[in-house]
Amino acid sequence: MTERTVYDESGTPIVLSGPVKKGGEGEMYLTKTPEHLCAKLYYERRMTQLLQAKIAAMVRNSPVDVKPETRRAGPRGSALAWPISLLYDSPLGSRSFVGYLMPLIDTTLYMEAHRFFDPDDRIRLFGGGFSWRYLLTAAYNLASVMTDIHSRGHCIGDVSSRNLLVARTAAVAIIDCDSFQILDTENDRVFYSRVGTGEYLPPELQGVDFGKEDVDRYASDLFGLGVLVFRFLMGGVHPFQASGEGVSGAHSIEQKIQKGKFAYLASDPSVAPPKFAYDYRIIPASLQDLFYRCFVEGISHPAARPPAEEWKRVILSELMEIRHCSANPNHWYGRHLTACPWCAYEETGDPFPRWVRTPEPPAPADETVESGGEPEEMPAIEASPAELVLPAPHITIHDVARDIVIPYSLVLNNRGDMRLFGTAESTVPWITVNPGDFTCDETIALTLDINTGDMDEKDFQKAKIRIFSNGGNAEAIVFVSLQPDS
Repeated sequence: MTERTVYDESGTPIVLSGPVKKGGEGEMYLTKTPEHLCAKLYYERRMTQLLQAKIAAMVRNSPVDVKPETRRAGPRGSALAWPISLLYDSPLGSRSFVGYLMPLIDTTLYMEAHRFFDPDDRIRLFGGGFSWRYLLTAAYNLASVMTDIHSRGHCIGDVSSRNLLVARTAAVAIIDCDSFQILDTENDRVFYSRVGTGEYLPPELQGVDFGKEDVDRYASDLFGLGVLVFRFLMGGVHPFQASGEGVSGAHSIEQKIQKGKFAYLASDPSVAPPKFAYDYRIIPASLQDLFYRCFVEGISHPAARPPAEEWKRVILSELMEIRHCSANPNHWYGRHLTACPWCAYEETGDPFPRWVRTPEPPAPADETVESGGEPEEMPAIEASPAELVLPAPHITIHDVARDIVIPYSLVLNNRGDMRLFGTAESTVPWITVNPGDFTCDETIALTLDINTGDMDEKDFQKAKIRIFSNGGNAEAIVFVSLQPDS
């Protein structure tokens, strides 16, 4: 590898080593200072003022989860390979744009999504350790990241399993972010996405030449999200992978999407899902409703497709009540089922067999591939699930005045490898919990605003804070004694 020095927007030198990967637009480099970032440098023939303006708009308008202090994409937190600074060929003055800095996504931890939703790949890598619970969690994390992207007015555009990476903890990362549709809030303009993957595009965009047409991709993102969630939960099968008279003459997935025939409707005998597909009844009714709106109503009415925030909320609700099989520790299934659906499979065909793949020694640090690189083909073991720990479940506050608000920090810990997420609520009107919805890698402090002015006349008050999460549920008891009225 050779070294090269470039400069960020403030003129600070950034020492690069590489290139470690070459693509159609440019080359990827590792950074020596700081080590948790990498750089994409464009080929000179790709340089345009429009490209520079787009990257600058991305730096100014980052999704809410992209924060400077958490740039590194570890095995818990989900990540975006999002530009955080433009790079130049000289420190100040007359200088030329050459590329951008972005978070380093360690692809010894993250692999392309198809390796997880395809049962053969998943079992080869993990045994049965990456369970349906983990797949549901990966779907939740994807919906969460897309929610953050949409909240800033951006769209992914090229939604596909190629741009989506998954870690053994079910964290997700999205790469090739410079191909996104970007909203430039400062100049009130949109930079449209010029790429797309046919299997994840809705019928109205099949065959569109994105290089020539400016097409808003919001509704397309929602269709692609539905496809990815479906594939995570249904063993990699595409929702429009079907046979029958209803799709006669349609030989590709793209052609079947144009036909608009969702194969999992009992009322439509003209199409049938593949024989190797899971029984659709494993999908909870709440998620079946979202799939119906996305793939049936949403075929001709794009506005009917559920937004990412709704996918996130519904999946979280199902995760909080997921069931665990007593016969096989790797079998997890929806709360709506009375028996484990995976136990019905022969041992050789079980998508989540009892055994778990043991780890191999990690690759040396200098073999880590930057975001967008080809993942190392190495097995990974099951990550321990999130585990909610409440260090101080009893809160006692003595001798406080009335008509004041007392802030109190309730600390939650996560003892597992997976990200903890959940909700918290108070049983009384005089306590407000912020945030009500939370995510946590290791530790988070919820703020309890205790408003003594809303209490009744008793001098001693008691309340509960109920916490529901994918790592278990807990309760904190709050005791407050008030000063007697003078």
